[in-house]
Formats: sequence, C-alpha cells, structure tokens
Amino acid sequence: MTDSELRELDAWIAFRVTKETVGLVQIRDPDISFLSHYTTSPAAAMEVLKKCAEKVDQISITVCGTWAVCEGDGNNKDAIEAEAKTLELAICLFAKVLFENEKGKK
Repeated sequence: MTDSELRELDAWIAFRVTKETVGLVQIRDPDISFLSHYTTSPAAAMEVLKKCAEKVDQISITVCGTWAVCEGDGNNKDAIEAEAKTLELAICLFAKVLFENEKGKK
C-alpha cells in the first residue's frame, strides 16, 4: 500500500472503528499529524484490536511469512480474515472487513 492509501485506511479506522474525531477531511497528504497512525503504530493498532474483540468471540493472530488476523481459531472457511506484511496493517485490514460486514456481534 502507498503512504496515501495507509493514511486513508487510518482515517477510515478513526471514523468507523475507534470513533476518533477527525471532522470532514479529505486525505491528500500522508503526513496529517492529528490523525493516529493505526496502520503503523503498535499502540494505536492495539486500540483497533480491542474494538474488534468487542464484536467477535475469538481472534487469532499468526505469522508465517505474513501476519494473519482472523476471526475464531482460523479453521472456519467463512471467518473474516486479513493478511499483511506487518501486524499493525493486518489488524487494520481485519477491522475494515469486520466493521464493513457488521457480521461479528457479541
């Protein structure tokens, strides 16, 4: 993903997942300082993971070349999952799918 795409995902996460107040911002500059860097910051990504855990019963994280975050134990073919080169990005991609689907509800 490009820096711009990462910042767009950060903005989506801020608005839909963590409810961070960002106002009506069109992301054009990847260096917007007031917006959390969920896709690259371990601490910010953990906040996203906590929000995901409120929506599903179990989340599994594995690494084998790439990081994988999935709903449940990873054995359900219909489970939500996401893979990326970094754990932070995998968490954010998982959250995007989870919150878009509104599938997972406790």
